[in-house]
Amino acid sequence: MGILILNDDKSFLDKARRYYFKRGFQIHLEDNGVDGLVSIVKHQPEAIITNIDLNALSGIDLYRLVKSKSSFDGKFYFISNNISDDEFDCYNERHKIYSEKTAFNRILPLL
Repeated sequence: MGILILNDDKSFLDKARRYYFKRGFQIHLEDNGVDGLVSIVKHQPEAIITNIDLNALSGIDLYRLVKSKSSFDGKFYFISNNISDDEFDCYNERHKIYSEKTAFNRILPLL
């Protein structure tokens, strides 16, 4: 299973890469929303784990753009270091926002 992880924190990306690679996932990493959009088109990941606050294009704006302009049917998981266990509504879907500190363990069973 391919996963795209978007975060502007290089240490978070490194930890995420090691964590999910050890568990057999194919990992793609990007540090901003614009490069993330290119990576979605190029790699067609089955899941995207994105920080809400990204440079150039936020995780939520990226989600809205992908959902409105493409047939991408992968899952989005949202993380933040400022918000934990909150939710937001978009396109009549409820999305949970995971804390960066607990995201790996909490998202893994959902993949």
